[in-house]
Amino acid sequence: DAAVCPSQATRLSPMSRDQVRTYITSLEAKGTTYLDIGMIWAARLISPTGLFRESNALGPDGGPISRHIIFMTDGAIETHNFVYDAYGLSALDRRRTNPNELPDNAQQDALVDARFRAACEAAKAKGITIWTIAFGTELTDSLKSCASDTHYFMAANARELSATFSSIALDIARLRLVE
Repeated sequence: DAAVCPSQATRLSPMSRDQVRTYITSLEAKGTTYLDIGMIWAARLISPTGLFRESNALGPDGGPISRHIIFMTDGAIETHNFVYDAYGLSALDRRRTNPNELPDNAQQDALVDARFRAACEAAKAKGITIWTIAFGTELTDSLKSCASDTHYFMAANARELSATFSSIALDIARLRLVE
């Protein structure tokens, strides 16, 4: 496979339990993980000032919106300079690296990690709370630093993942009561 395309993102909208289940079961883990582009798009979709600001300005009742990103990944950053990604074919296009040098995978991994961390900080600066989940993989320092406060989790299997989502939902519900 010379291109790794993630599953299509879905705009925020009310969804039934069956619609959520159908969407989630359609997701495919294909490896070659670029955390930066995932966080960039998550923040774009809920930003109060960005591309979708008109649909994110106020809640359905006209009140303020509490913004949360639950960022789950099933893999550590894994790039390949001969795989087509969101920015082109890195080995040829070199849009993010020195145009006079061929970056190796480790250099690209470091670049994606730095961009991921920057995207996390930018989202948090907009008042977005970030929760990170490492699913079936190591909870990296990047996932820990991306999370707001200590809102990071590791889930080894579906049972632990379900418990993690329940815990996050409970915490968000508590935050709403306090605010």
